[in-house]
Amino acid sequence: MENSKKQKVRYRGKSSFSGNFDNSLDQRAIFQLIVEKAPDIVLIHRTDDMTCCYINARTEEILGYEKEEVLGYNLLDFIHPHDQENMRQAHVNLLPRREAGSLFRFLKNDGSYLWLQVVSRPVTNNRGERLVFSVARETGKQADVLRQGELNFRQLAETVPASVHIFQDDKLVWVNSTLLGLSGFSREQLLGMNCWDLIDPEFREMVRVRTRARQQGLNPPSRYEFKVCTPKNPELWVDNSSSYFEYQGKPAVMAVLYDITERKQAEEALRKSYQLLDNIVSFLPDPTAVVNQDGKIIAWNRAMEDITGVKAADMLGKGRYEYAVPFYGFARPTLLDMVLTLDKKLWPRYEQVEQIGAETLATETFCPIIGHNGAMLYAIASPLYDEEGKKVGAIESVRDITRQKQDQERVRYLSFYDKLTGLYNRAFFEDELKRLDTDRQLPLSIIIGDVNGLKLVNDAFGHQDGDELLIKVARLLKDTCREEDIISRWGGDEFAILLPRTSEKYALKLYYRIKSSCRKAGSYPLQISISLGVATKEHAWQNTLDVLKEAEDRMYRNKLLESKSNRSSFIVSLEKTLWMKSHETREHTRRLRRIVVNMGRVLGLPQNELDNLTLLAALHDIGKIAIPNNILDKPDRLTPDEWETIKKHPEIGYRIALSSPELSPIAEAILMHHERWDGHGYPLGQKGKEILLNARILSIADAYDVMVNGRPYQSGISHEEALEEISRCANSQFDPELAQIFINCQHSASQRGK
Repeated sequence: MENSKKQKVRYRGKSSFSGNFDNSLDQRAIFQLIVEKAPDIVLIHRTDDMTCCYINARTEEILGYEKEEVLGYNLLDFIHPHDQENMRQAHVNLLPRREAGSLFRFLKNDGSYLWLQVVSRPVTNNRGERLVFSVARETGKQADVLRQGELNFRQLAETVPASVHIFQDDKLVWVNSTLLGLSGFSREQLLGMNCWDLIDPEFREMVRVRTRARQQGLNPPSRYEFKVCTPKNPELWVDNSSSYFEYQGKPAVMAVLYDITERKQAEEALRKSYQLLDNIVSFLPDPTAVVNQDGKIIAWNRAMEDITGVKAADMLGKGRYEYAVPFYGFARPTLLDMVLTLDKKLWPRYEQVEQIGAETLATETFCPIIGHNGAMLYAIASPLYDEEGKKVGAIESVRDITRQKQDQERVRYLSFYDKLTGLYNRAFFEDELKRLDTDRQLPLSIIIGDVNGLKLVNDAFGHQDGDELLIKVARLLKDTCREEDIISRWGGDEFAILLPRTSEKYALKLYYRIKSSCRKAGSYPLQISISLGVATKEHAWQNTLDVLKEAEDRMYRNKLLESKSNRSSFIVSLEKTLWMKSHETREHTRRLRRIVVNMGRVLGLPQNELDNLTLLAALHDIGKIAIPNNILDKPDRLTPDEWETIKKHPEIGYRIALSSPELSPIAEAILMHHERWDGHGYPLGQKGKEILLNARILSIADAYDVMVNGRPYQSGISHEEALEEISRCANSQFDPELAQIFINCQHSASQRGK
């Protein structure tokens, strides 16, 4: 007995099988039914080192061991020393066969030995491990043991819920009742039937190949699924497990089939639901992605392919935040993950997350690698639930709102900014005035400004130049004021400046700086001039609107006080502009003034008319400042269109003159100074004395001076030749009486000069 115990220690070694014949749940259940309740000893050992992997409860009862005393030990440790060699030889002889039986003496826990008839057969578990399955009982007759073992097998196989059948040479030789009920065949119909006829043709070859491979000692999967053909259920799916042994002296295959139809139908329903979901998602207009409960992509629609440039085939099955890479350039949690996990610690990944209802989340996010310059996206995600209310995934849709955000920003800009100047508009100014009307912002100063001469510039040069004048004024104000000062376009030609925490003393300094900046801004086309008014709210009890009104009143008073100087500087500015734009010169203007004043005195005109003649001589061609330089300076003959443009300058000059109280008395004379006595002039086609007297006088004086002094593109002629031309054109171009008076005046001047 002592020697036996020592041998047990010497052969001790744990098995990786851990006491299970098969790892599958269904196989274990069958095993428990068939083996655990068997009246005989059942044990399993490995073929390579004969390590015990399994014993049933009957083994513990008969031999008196606990499972822990047997499992992991060599089977020879429990065999009488005189029988151990026979056991080894039987083990060797068994491997190439299907079944074998022998008598051996087993060592009981109390030290005694018990003769047992052992029937063994080799099997292979689902991991491909080669094992020996043995059944042992107390008997001296081996044949009785075998018959009883088969009887036990049949009885137990009939009680299991799985379908069990045995076939030899592809013919069914034994079936249990469960298979009869599952298939709808009778026992007589099944016995002798070709086993492959039970299998759906689609799977028949697959099952045949795997079965043949197992018979040849290869190691294909021991379990696999397929459909069977039965009258009762044409859509019957089974999970198959098989083993090989000798049955009635011949090699046979025992197969156990488990009905998995409900599971396959559930899987198919799930697959169809996924397919339906994928079809719906694919045709959604918004880019949409779906993940399962493991965070892996199961749907990636066409719109998502378009916006990211990533095909669904390259994204399906991806997890670990990889679906964020096409948007952000790196893997990171998205709304999908926030919905799946409900982890608010992820929310700071976005600037702001909106919760809609219980679990739906939405956000706006900038994605830098969408499009050339990135894109602003609106994203919304919700969980997905199955029929039982279990969360099975999440769905997220995105929408490119870049243009919408740009439009919103544009609307916001237009709501608060002046489109022309880029300054704040009046609405924003008034809102800020209310916001800043607090004790903390006192003293609060306001400057109201009005641009002088805007109407004149609009009339003289067009509204485009008028807009340019306003832009220049806005730029001048921004350059002069502080960054914190609020400058707005108050009206058409008015500006307002809001100065929080600014005393009246500093506001006046800013007033003078603006005036100085205007003087330094240049005078083309006109000298920039702004009339300004300043007022300050010093105390909380003062009404802010009254302060604003006071600043506006002071601006108007300032405008009246500066009007005379503004008008004179305005006329001077017009003259300078005319000299720059046209071929008129200061000397030409002086000569014209002298000629027309002399004629006016001869005609006995009053002093105010003489003053108007003087002003007309200087500014009769003022309309030319609006004519493009490429026409005015063209050395070649003008085209008909260019000539039509030139002929517009009397009308332009007329509008300019009407814009100024100083020039309005000569406006009509400017309009008519190119009319002819015979009615063939322009722009009105008037004739004779319909033409104003001052315009008739000017046309003769201007023609004479141009003929005598010439132009850059034309040489002058002599005094006599010019007078002859004046005489010749009397009654056609010039008033004949005025022409003669002019000639007489010139002769008299010549006589005095001699």
